[in-house]
Parts: sequence; C-alpha cells; structure tokens
Amino acid sequence: TEPTLKLYATITDKAVVELEMRPVKQAVALEPDGADAPFVGYSITRLTVEGTVNQGQGKKRVKGTAWYDHLWGELPVPGAGPVAWDRLQLQLEDGAEISAVRSRRIDGRGAATVNGAIFEPNGEVISLDEETIKMTASRTWQSPSTGVKYPIEWQLEGPDLDITIEPLFDAQVLDFSAPLWSGIVRVRGNRAQEAVSGFGTLQLTGYEQ
Repeated sequence: TEPTLKLYATITDKAVVELEMRPVKQAVALEPDGADAPFVGYSITRLTVEGTVNQGQGKKRVKGTAWYDHLWGELPVPGAGPVAWDRLQLQLEDGAEISAVRSRRIDGRGAATVNGAIFEPNGEVISLDEETIKMTASRTWQSPSTGVKYPIEWQLEGPDLDITIEPLFDAQVLDFSAPLWSGIVRVRGNRAQEAVSGFGTLQLTGYEQ
C-alpha cells in the first residue's frame, strides 16, 4: 500500500496550505543514466489531493491531482550549468501521464535531444526518445521586466500522440538564484485517435543567458 503524503506550508504570514496526497499509481524508479547516474529517485505520476488553503480569511477546502518526484544525489540546479532543459509533466484526463524533457547546451552548440515516457493507466511505462517523440515550440512570450523571451507554447508529437500545450497565463517566471519560467499549462489534442485534454507543468531554464 502506498503511503499518504502530507504537506504543510506557510507561504506568507497569513497564507497556510495543508494537504493530504494519496497515490493513485505506484512509484516508478528514475535512473537517468543507469547505475552510474549522479542522482536517482522515483516518481509518483498521479496522486489525489485534498486539504485546505487559508489566506487569512478562514480555511477553504481544495482538491485536485499532483505529481510527486523524489530525487537525491548530485542534483543539477535548474539553469545553472552548461545544459538547460524544457520540461513537461502532463496529466491527461484519460488516466495517462506524459513526461518529456528537451535538453540543450546553453552555448548553442550541438543539437537538442528529447526523451521522456508515457505512463499508461494500467501501469505500463512507454519510453520515448528523439526517434519517437518531437517537441516543437509554437509561441514565445517576452518578460516585460527583463526582456527575456520564453517558448511557452509547444506541440508534442509521438506514437499515436499529437497534443498542444498552452500556459494558463503567460507571466509565470520564478525569481530564484537562477531564474526560470515554471508554470501551469493546459493540454488538448489527440491520443490513440481519441480527443484528449488535461493539465500539467512546464519548466524552462537557461533562457536568461
């Protein structure tokens, strides 16, 4: 039986989040480079979420779904090294999840590579690479404060898959030590010849350089 995960977070002096997350699927091991990987971990690609959010006016009940990654080892800091990435984590309404990462050198040398996986509702995991999946940017947004341009809309094509990824809103830049665009996206398109939709996250690093 998968454990229940509890999250308690104080966002500001008035905003408090209390959530309980219950796995819908079993954890999947993550070994990006096999036995010699600098870091390892696991993903739980779908959890049900219930809890409360208090923004200073009393607790409000909330519910939804989540994606949980747990990694340890020599973890790369997003956007701080020579390699940057465009990372999608999508949850579809047909019960499947998709992970796709487009890696590229910040100095522009070499070709970008794409890899990922489809997590089927029955637990099957289908690996994806540049031979089976295509990830193409279709619209950019320029930050009015920094002038940095981010590719915030994407087309993802793969085996029986053709979906469009769009942000819920454009301005989702996080001002960390290495700034990045990281936000919520909406999914629509077709999978296995059926219309499909869903939500997810998109993370864009390395564009500030």
